[in-house]
Amino acid sequence: MQHLSRFSQTRNVDLGLSVGMENRGWALLHSKEASFEYSHSIIDLLFRPQQSKYFESYFSKFPFESKDIVNKFDSLYDELEKSVKEKSYDDIIKAATGFLEKNSIKTPFEQGNFIARVNAFYTHRLSRSSESERSNFFHSLSLKEQEQHFSTIMQRVDILKAQSLALAATGDLWDHPADPISQIRSEIALTLHVAQKNQKESSRKDRVFDLSQAMSMAAYLPAFIFDIDPCTWTAEPEKPTQSDSAVAKNPKNGNKKTIDDYFFPADLEGDPKCSCDCGDPECKPTDPCCGKINYYITDVLELREKTVAYIPSSLAYIENVAPGETRERVHQFSKNIEVYSEDEITTTQLEERDHQVTDSSKLQKEIKKQMQASLDVEAKFNGGNYSVNTNASASRDVAEQSAREKFKEIVTKAKESIETESRSLRTRRVSTGTSEVNTHTQTAGETAVVAKYFHVSDKKQGQVYSHGLHLMMDILIPSPALRFKELQRRKASAAFKLEAPRKPNVTLENIDPAKHSSYIEFYELADAPSPPIVAGDVFYKTYQGNAGDIISVNVPAGYKATNMILVDGDINRSGAHTKGSISCEFGGGTVTLWKAATNKPPDITMSSTIALEGVAVANFTGFQANEKSWLKVKITFTPIAVDLGPWKNDMITLIMENYKAEMQAYEDALTEHEMQFKEKEQEMHPFTAEEHIRIQMKQSAIHMLCEKFDDDDVVNLMAEPCGYPEINRKAATKATKRWHFFDRAFDWKRAEIIFYDYFRNPMCKWAETFDPDESNFMLKAFSRAGYARIQIPVTLAMEYDVLTYLKTGKTWGGNGEPPSDPSDPRYTAVTFELKHSYDCYQNDRDGVITAITRTGSTTNEVLATDQVLLEGSNFYLDILGNVSHQVIDLDRNHEIFINGVVYRLLDIVQDPASSAPNINWILTLDRILESPILVDTSDPSSSLIEYKHAIGAKFIGDKFFFELPTDLIWLGDGKDNCLPEYPIDC
Repeated sequence: MQHLSRFSQTRNVDLGLSVGMENRGWALLHSKEASFEYSHSIIDLLFRPQQSKYFESYFSKFPFESKDIVNKFDSLYDELEKSVKEKSYDDIIKAATGFLEKNSIKTPFEQGNFIARVNAFYTHRLSRSSESERSNFFHSLSLKEQEQHFSTIMQRVDILKAQSLALAATGDLWDHPADPISQIRSEIALTLHVAQKNQKESSRKDRVFDLSQAMSMAAYLPAFIFDIDPCTWTAEPEKPTQSDSAVAKNPKNGNKKTIDDYFFPADLEGDPKCSCDCGDPECKPTDPCCGKINYYITDVLELREKTVAYIPSSLAYIENVAPGETRERVHQFSKNIEVYSEDEITTTQLEERDHQVTDSSKLQKEIKKQMQASLDVEAKFNGGNYSVNTNASASRDVAEQSAREKFKEIVTKAKESIETESRSLRTRRVSTGTSEVNTHTQTAGETAVVAKYFHVSDKKQGQVYSHGLHLMMDILIPSPALRFKELQRRKASAAFKLEAPRKPNVTLENIDPAKHSSYIEFYELADAPSPPIVAGDVFYKTYQGNAGDIISVNVPAGYKATNMILVDGDINRSGAHTKGSISCEFGGGTVTLWKAATNKPPDITMSSTIALEGVAVANFTGFQANEKSWLKVKITFTPIAVDLGPWKNDMITLIMENYKAEMQAYEDALTEHEMQFKEKEQEMHPFTAEEHIRIQMKQSAIHMLCEKFDDDDVVNLMAEPCGYPEINRKAATKATKRWHFFDRAFDWKRAEIIFYDYFRNPMCKWAETFDPDESNFMLKAFSRAGYARIQIPVTLAMEYDVLTYLKTGKTWGGNGEPPSDPSDPRYTAVTFELKHSYDCYQNDRDGVITAITRTGSTTNEVLATDQVLLEGSNFYLDILGNVSHQVIDLDRNHEIFINGVVYRLLDIVQDPASSAPNINWILTLDRILESPILVDTSDPSSSLIEYKHAIGAKFIGDKFFFELPTDLIWLGDGKDNCLPEYPIDC
């Protein structure tokens, strides 16, 4: 657990849960927490009293004196703490920015040559420097320069503390170029260096401390800094009108008056509501605020199992053959498949097995069934393995014992269930593909033959392990499966090649008889009615006839004759008549021309209203007028008003019926496609399903950690000149560093997930989530979950980076750069990533292992013992070079891997034959070292072989055993046919 020293931010509650945590770093202490009776230096300003006491002997004759401090830090501390208690974000920003305006932060170079040199050496060169280089640098600092520097160091550190606190409150501590935290570290290093040199010059014999470790110690911030939460301290803002206006996680940069100014800046007004196509309804803006993530420190426990032997269990079958009798038993294995077709396909499948033991589940499969019994309450897994939670309020010993007993209880229940199933189910019905007949013959001699068949059980060894204290993220996620289901839906839709028919846009207002033929062709209509003929404009036609003529008049379709007027005519009277007339009769109307006595005007009937359709005749008749009399008339033809309503209704009905038929065919095809897609999903291997669940939960957890997934500029999907995807190097370099942080900072393979009831889903989703059609138990629990709880261990050595991210939203400790120095405990090589992918959690350690030997029965025989010697390791020393019994206690009872073989590490003691600074360690194992010990086995004086080693998980309690039924049957009469025990000696 040496990696806990990398915690650089933590709350007081975490300090209480961490072993020796408060002694592994310095802090921005209020004077009420400090003590000035030990060092009378800046050590008292930054280290707790119990820490300062360690350094008391170094400062008994410190050569310099410093002026009293001004306590600007205490004043700012009190003001900020009060504002946090009152949840006044504006007052926090006002106090912090106001202090920084009055006390501007200067870089070391702006403070003079001495401070610049000190900061550059201790910050950048100290870890790589030799003892002689450190000594040379120290002597390059003149005594006068040191005296001037230390005369004001208390005031300077007090202001640096206050500036660091103000920057932490505004969120700019990790971005500021002056880096006041590094300046404080360099002041600590210089002070300790002076004290160390003074100690040597006064011939003190105390062990010196390592300045490099002093520079890497964590810097603790006051607990109230972590409680600053502007998202929950202000009134809920109005719904934004753009989706991307509320991106930032920590509203603190710049001169901002209100939280709304940060979340909804004016320069983003008018942006589109959403850049993606969400269909109906429209996309809604994302939540601008981040949730508060609960975290704590706890033990990570794991159950491992392995097969140690196969043993006979209950009697399965007895077969007797009397003396002189031959018994023949026929074993038939048959298959019948019947398929018939109507509107659907029904398949009947049959298989019968004689003397066949039913299939037995493996232990973890049955554990799932045990958990499935409480599905309506919760379901839980952690990436294929199983684990239990321990009570955080219990002592560690009680918690470990409780966890171990819980594991044994689960295993026992699962085993009993398997045994019940294995003994009760004698016949199964499944589908097969062959027909097989086996004949077994047994012949008895003078004595009877009794064949006894036994069930075979798999004897397992179980052991509970602890992976030690880890910082854990505890996140609650609502409706965890909704995104997965939407992805499935879109994937199924993308694989479906048919397009949905478009609904015709035909109405009584826009359907046009002139497009009748187009409708028939486009919609493939049959028996479409022809539209009624619609005539054109009114037109006129003249007809002329003599008396006695009959003229046929054809009224065009869609017209009717509506009027007839007299145009012209002449009457030739017959004989001595003084008057006469000529008329035209047509359609029930008559026009007449009269001629009276000489020199008198004719009497005329000029017009007549008629109503006639179709073909008719016009009769020209004379009265006292001969055949030479004639008459010309003009007939008006008026279009008949047509009602297109019935035709339009008929056409719309036909078109919509055709659309409904196409839509039904489309929906039937889509339903069939979805069923086939669903069948493929149900055939998904359980491990594949759990991998999907893990990835979806990982994405949701990262989203809850306030990470976005909108890095669309990383890849140019249509790059010139040919439209191939192309990586945008600059954007990709920046984004992938952030992505890698989330994969490196959290141990996702050990994440533990619990699913809760469906009714926490949106109410509109209840019908599809209360009982999903999923054959896989875990996928069903995931699909129906209303919310889920995921507990994620933080990777060791990444605690500081994770807590920095939770506070500031900045990755990799605030600078966004992954570690590139192999000496950085956060650095991971490719080999580590490969080991981690195979669930290998060994921690490689420095130093080499050699055997501690003993003499055998002869003086030339060299034998190994259960003890080994560890050389070249300072792992069990503290910062002052003393033996750290706390670290030793943390390694006891752990796995230790030597030459690929795992042992139990029972004890660690200092080799009495070694002394500082090169201390060796004697490690006691649970058994004799099994690896070769000599380079040349034939030469007893040969050198010892040096081995690397690694430390694994801690053993919790002793191993325990249980039996797991199998589907195997054993004929147990043969004395030489024993069941195997492991390891098998071939």
